[in-house]
Amino acid sequence: MAYGDNRSELASDTFDSSIDGNWAVGEGDWDNMQWLTGGHVEPIGNTSCAMRRSGETYADDQYSILTINAMTTNSDWVAATVRMASGVDESAYVCYYDTELNEYSIYEFDSAFGATLLNSVANDTTALQAGDTLTAEVEGITIRLGTNEGSGDGQRLTTTDTTITSGDPGMHIFQGLNESSITAWSGGDIGAGAGIPIYMHHHLQHNLG
Repeated sequence: MAYGDNRSELASDTFDSSIDGNWAVGEGDWDNMQWLTGGHVEPIGNTSCAMRRSGETYADDQYSILTINAMTTNSDWVAATVRMASGVDESAYVCYYDTELNEYSIYEFDSAFGATLLNSVANDTTALQAGDTLTAEVEGITIRLGTNEGSGDGQRLTTTDTTITSGDPGMHIFQGLNESSITAWSGGDIGAGAGIPIYMHHHLQHNLG
């Protein structure tokens, strides 16, 4: 399927008052996020932090969309993640935006804290800004990165990998100056799509003469 097809949202969060119990925060070597007044989340300190959505059960084919609250051009990385592992060191497909280089990239993180670059593109149209979205999709072995900056919501980058087969959606931020933050998130499954069942199709044909 193409980017954006057959998404089924299972959850969303605007972080109105807290990071609630539907999130697993700072698992493994990834540190904790913190909630800030005004309804957004960011890392605690200048470090690499993550949250995994743990309140629902997600299919292996899934997506994650985050909305930027604030950005900085000082060596920060903001990412939507898919197939993030539970309770272990880093394991996920991570769709990054590098705020300093204006670069998109897709990484595979393994459980030994190894990061494998799968694909990247630098200086792709305009820079992400507050209010823009960053999306990660994984379907089978295909990973896609999309944003709504520039010409509207669309795919910016894609690749394939067979390493990670299951997990949950979420988000990741690495920041050097404690300035990048997320104000909203949504995620869910990517389904194959349901056409008209054969029996229903025949029934309609019969009634339509």
